[in-house]
Amino acid sequence: MKIAELILNIEAFEMWARTSAEGAYLLRQEIFAEGIRILAVLGHAEDWAAYYGPLDWISERVQREGDKLGEMAAERLFPFIAGALSYRN
Repeated sequence: MKIAELILNIEAFEMWARTSAEGAYLLRQEIFAEGIRILAVLGHAEDWAAYYGPLDWISERVQREGDKLGEMAAERLFPFIAGALSYRN
């Protein structure tokens, strides 16, 4: 179940990438040339995880096929969730 979504255009994505090692790595990947879609997804055990994919993917596809964001990067992007639930590794 999606609980939050961020859509970063390329300018916002570049800004995030400058402050995040994981973001800097992702920025070098060609599939994110237009931007990135990042979802926070609620788990079944009072936990959550964040997944990312290309901007042209719909939310459901990002949740199913996207890559999982590392815990530290996810907590920086979704701090309001990080304090309430544990991150699913």
